[in-house]
Amino acid sequence: MSINQPPFSSFPILESDDIIMRELVESDFDDILPIIYYNGIQAKNLDDVKNMLNRIKQDYLNGDSVNWGISDKDQNRIMGTIGYYRGFHKNTGELGFILKEEFRGNGYMRKAVKMAAEFGLNEMHLSRIIAITTLTNYRTINLLEKINFVKLNLDAKSRPVFEYRP
Repeated sequence: MSINQPPFSSFPILESDDIIMRELVESDFDDILPIIYYNGIQAKNLDDVKNMLNRIKQDYLNGDSVNWGISDKDQNRIMGTIGYYRGFHKNTGELGFILKEEFRGNGYMRKAVKMAAEFGLNEMHLSRIIAITTLTNYRTINLLEKINFVKLNLDAKSRPVFEYRP
């Protein structure tokens, strides 16, 4: 089965009992300013946010990524972001994610990572789902291990690489 990569006929929306993973829109700019990065560079102002989201949207349209905003169902405010980045070489999706500090410790990211990984396997037909972090990002390492990501090795920058194994 071949990979079903973006862009999709409609942007995929993923839901749980308390979060919605959806496309980021202009009304989210203020919420994502503190947490948006592109190519490892953090946005400094709303113009940066707009430019980065335009680049993220173009990556999506080029079939190289899909990026969701994670919002709470009650107030529809963005708590974080998650997505597949850097293309889909050899049918592998690399997940990256960030959650605003005030929402950490509530299980939101655990749900979002699990939903994104399952979407990647079941809907996109990816062969592998990986996540890369730093050796000292213990919260992310713990989260990945709790939801069946297994540490494989270190990458060229000595960062641990984890693979999802449902």
